[in-house]
Amino acid sequence: MRGIASVDGSHKKSTAFIALASMVLVYVSSFSTFWMWMILAIGAFAFSIRRFGYPVVPTVMGVIPVPYPEELWPAP
Repeated sequence: MRGIASVDGSHKKSTAFIALASMVLVYVSSFSTFWMWMILAIGAFAFSIRRFGYPVVPTVMGVIPVPYPEELWPAP
């Protein structure tokens, strides 16, 4: 079964263009190579979890650090 974001022969060029554009735009926005490596690591992580059959969006949303709920909703 083919998904919306599948990487097959017809999408290889567009996927490479999107990856290159993302790397350039991240560097231009901050002039920091740290963020370029960070976006590359996140992309590799998303690719690997998709390769092993895990859903990408819920997994990435679960990994994104957020403040602890105790800080958001203090006890009465």
